[in-house]
Amino acid sequence: MCGPWSWDHGPLFLLDLISKADLMKLPHCFSTSILAGCLLLLSGCGGVSDAPTLVVVKGKVTLDGQPLDTGNVLFVPIDGKGRADAGPVVKGEYELKCTAGEKRVEITSQVEADKPAADGLPDYKSRIPAKYNRATTLTATVKSSGENTIDFAVTSK
Repeated sequence: MCGPWSWDHGPLFLLDLISKADLMKLPHCFSTSILAGCLLLLSGCGGVSDAPTLVVVKGKVTLDGQPLDTGNVLFVPIDGKGRADAGPVVKGEYELKCTAGEKRVEITSQVEADKPAADGLPDYKSRIPAKYNRATTLTATVKSSGENTIDFAVTSK
């Protein structure tokens, strides 16, 4: 015990120091101001974000000279470091947010196969050859500033 007050019962002993009459004299906005101040102090405790900087990449995708109706485009860092970023292709156009750098690009699009899978569920086949997805030969340079419009013309053969 230190002085007439004790921490043995937690910080509630502080309430004994202020009379109820004193509390009634404090304006309601004072307590609101204290709360707002605490929230402001805590909001500055997050530090610097480790999230990578993303830039917009957009363009057109054609298959055999025609806009690819549906699909996906994936940008993967060539050096294998960092994240891969993907976005949908709709009516031959795509737009996504991506990290800057040299990328390997994969384009995918699937259609339902003529025959169902062995389990009776629908089966799908790729409309895009492997040289544009799993074994892609496509690359792109995504700039950290300025416009990133990158078009891809692929063939089904």
